[in-house]
Amino acid sequence: MKNVSFLIVTLGLIFIFMFAGCKNEPEPSLYNPNYVSGPQPVITAILPDSAVGAFAGFGEVTIDGKNFIADPAQNWVYFDKKQGTVISATTTQLKVIAPAVVSDSVKIKVAVKGSDKFSNTVGYKLMAAVESIYNFKPAEIPLRMACDNAYNIYFTMLENGDLADSIYILNYKTRIRKGFGPALKPYDALRIGPNNQLYALHGTRKKIYVYPEGGGSPTYFSVKNKIFDFDFGPQQNIWGAGKVNAIVRVKLDDKSIAKFDFPGVVTAVKIFGDDIYLATKRDTLHKIYKRHIVSADSLAPEEEYFDLAQVFDMKTIVDDQVVGMAFSQDGYLYLSCKDDAEAQNSPAVIMVSPGGSSYETLYPVLFSNERKNNSLVWGTDSGTNLFVSRTPIYDSSAKITAPAVILRVNTLRIGAAQYGRGD
Repeated sequence: MKNVSFLIVTLGLIFIFMFAGCKNEPEPSLYNPNYVSGPQPVITAILPDSAVGAFAGFGEVTIDGKNFIADPAQNWVYFDKKQGTVISATTTQLKVIAPAVVSDSVKIKVAVKGSDKFSNTVGYKLMAAVESIYNFKPAEIPLRMACDNAYNIYFTMLENGDLADSIYILNYKTRIRKGFGPALKPYDALRIGPNNQLYALHGTRKKIYVYPEGGGSPTYFSVKNKIFDFDFGPQQNIWGAGKVNAIVRVKLDDKSIAKFDFPGVVTAVKIFGDDIYLATKRDTLHKIYKRHIVSADSLAPEEEYFDLAQVFDMKTIVDDQVVGMAFSQDGYLYLSCKDDAEAQNSPAVIMVSPGGSSYETLYPVLFSNERKNNSLVWGTDSGTNLFVSRTPIYDSSAKITAPAVILRVNTLRIGAAQYGRGD
């Protein structure tokens, strides 16, 4: 028994000495007491200014500041929780493509490699460049449109392949649509004129129908010529053209008519300043011409303004016609053509520079080539929005996979004041 007790005591002492001789090793740590963080990045300015903002998804934002890194891959710019794409970098400036975050108060901050702190945070506005403001039923296709200065869009449409019974009015702030008045004919053009009345042209019948403000049944008067489009000019005179080899002027007060020689078939008319612009087909040539309005009874000689063949693969005047022209206040011309189904690469909307010397495609990544345009108009005077009515998308069996839409297109340019509208 004494031997057993001695053995137990001996083993206990051995264990005590073993544990007493062991050192407690510290847990591994990421902390480096010798680490020195790089300087905190600082944002001092963002362009375009937040009052203007940039487009979500593709707009370029310039961030000025300090303590950035002159390597795009070593800078990270966050718009709320989404990361932008840094396309160029210096130590004092970053150029970034904004992510698809639409908000009036997105928060921008910058992180850089080697710094353990984010930059200061700056509030910013990212906008949708193109958005659908109204989706139609599969059986509905919007056609011609007009806009007034109270955020209303007027349009005709097809319903199950036939002309709908009504002209409709859609407020693009509230997105509420209602009937405005009977659609007596498949109108070729709509315009808002004096006293906020809606003027609707039917070229074949050589008549313009006038709907009272607020809607109802129209009156009409004859223009005595087969015109396809018209616009209001100085002194609220109507200027139109079509398949008559002439420009037609109609005075509203007495409905008197004057004609000015102008060869070719005209599908779109727009007045900007004291000039009339005409989208014209002569033989196989499609061009936009300009003539200065000297007075109600005199036009200056024509000038070629823009060659449509630069952009659109135009084959026939029926399928490949200009369906809308609109001017910004600073002289940019926005236009679109209703192209044939095989012209998959034709742009939806182009912007022609003042003087017609050059053009660019407007937001090509945001328009579907599967849709075609039926109309293009500017919104309110002094507003920045174009509105475009677009056809449905069909599959190979002619089944509608996406209904027709009206799109709001923010140009970031102020629209030109339009004669007659709301006067």
